[in-house]
Amino acid sequence: MIQDLAYNTLTGVNAHAIYQYIKPPLGVVFMCHSVGQPSNSDFNPNGKWRISADQLEMAISCANSMGFEAIPMDTLAHRLNGKLGDQPFYALTFDDGYADNLHAALPVCQHYKVPMTVYVTSGFIQRKHVAWWHFIEHLIANNSTLQVTLKGSLSNFECTSHTAKQRVFDQLSKFLTLASVKDRTGFIDEMTQRYGESSRIYAENLFMNETELQEISNNDYAYLGSHGVSHCAFSSLEADKLEQELIGSTNYILSFSGSQSHHLAYPYGSSTTVSARDVSLVVQQGFATAVTTQHGCLYKHAQLQSLPRIPLFPTDTENLLKCKLSGITTLLARWQSRIKKKESFS
Repeated sequence: MIQDLAYNTLTGVNAHAIYQYIKPPLGVVFMCHSVGQPSNSDFNPNGKWRISADQLEMAISCANSMGFEAIPMDTLAHRLNGKLGDQPFYALTFDDGYADNLHAALPVCQHYKVPMTVYVTSGFIQRKHVAWWHFIEHLIANNSTLQVTLKGSLSNFECTSHTAKQRVFDQLSKFLTLASVKDRTGFIDEMTQRYGESSRIYAENLFMNETELQEISNNDYAYLGSHGVSHCAFSSLEADKLEQELIGSTNYILSFSGSQSHHLAYPYGSSTTVSARDVSLVVQQGFATAVTTQHGCLYKHAQLQSLPRIPLFPTDTENLLKCKLSGITTLLARWQSRIKKKESFS
């Protein structure tokens, strides 16, 4: 409520337009994940990553009304270098490879003639890996208690209230985000054996299968990018394992699209899950661009293999989107980052 009031006030006095005039961004990369109707469940920890088709349309309309031009990631580097026009641009990106990217997002993009890039986690498409955040959501939602082995110790987690369920989700997320592929796979296999396959099947069915991936790759408005094989944090991998992730995902996309992927999204994409070493290896592998989950518009001298993005959330209003596109929220994010750094050293 307070946030909405703040952004309504800013746009009401045209602060977004003034800031965009003073410090105009060259462009933005929108970060999306799942597109569809919101869940009716009270416990919906992954709901913040699921926008509606109407909200996707609102973002496109808002960007168009503010003079931004929709472009594919293939031309982003040229635009940042001042080539191919001086109009501000936006690129639509979708992480992970959700089935609704094909069934809900693509029809919107086709209607507005807006290119979209889907960063594919090949292990999800092949059903060799499981999106643990959906796996544990379904597991927690359907059990009042959980027996979980973490770091060799068996613990009981109570999941009877919404607050308790969210606390367990947060605890498991902290462990699984930085877990190795072996530890994460072991956790999922153990929990599947203990509680049945329903949570695994639920998580797997949210993502495209190979037939759907082929369909979306054949569309003129859809492009495929790499999101790794296992969706493991790159910073947790040894260099040779990271190289296998990059090559494996790229070759998989090549088998569908007929052309090598030159664009990457880092799994998780935060400062703690993407290191300088990771960026260096991505550059060595020849990726033209790589995007993070760190908040920001694009300006001159942006590092092409470590680009920030502007997230789209189900709670976004038109006024908030205007502030995001103008660069105001980028300024606020930088202030917050500086404050956190000062606090960490105090």
